[in-house]
Amino acid sequence: MQIKKRYTVKSKGFGFILLIISLWSGVNAQNLPGGLPVQFPKGALSTGLPVLTDKPEIPYLEELRQIQSLKESYDSLRSELGDLREMAGDSTRRDSVLNIAKARSREVLEREGTVLGSLIESGNIPGKEIKNAAKNTLDRVNDSNARLKEINGISGLESLMDQNGENLKALTNEWIMPKVEELRN
Repeated sequence: MQIKKRYTVKSKGFGFILLIISLWSGVNAQNLPGGLPVQFPKGALSTGLPVLTDKPEIPYLEELRQIQSLKESYDSLRSELGDLREMAGDSTRRDSVLNIAKARSREVLEREGTVLGSLIESGNIPGKEIKNAAKNTLDRVNDSNARLKEINGISGLESLMDQNGENLKALTNEWIMPKVEELRN
């Protein structure tokens, strides 16, 4: 019984492929020959419409790309910390793993500080709401960078990095994206 079912499925798949090929060749047969010069008349409506751009401009696009890159860094760091937690066995190895994780976390925090600093200093951002929210987030990043020295375990480091990742998401979702939507409409 199973052999028949496999055979019918394969034959249906083969029939489907033949159907696609025949439809494709039928569409190609309807094309005009390449050697004949053909000009289509312009409609009255086509000349009166303004030229539309391919994609509407997204405000703060570069800032959003940088923030997305930071979010990916936080996700990667979270994954690395989970792997390191499983890997660390003895106390010597655990200390060296923790130091590596702290260094990586410090790099991500410094990058976030740089991105937030450029967002605050950017002349492209009207109003003070986003800049104030970015300043608050930057203050939290600086506090986290200072607290990083005191952390003695991977779970504390995970908690600190998760908090910073959530702060970055809040900045994006509560302040930047509503402003982008407002400007696009």
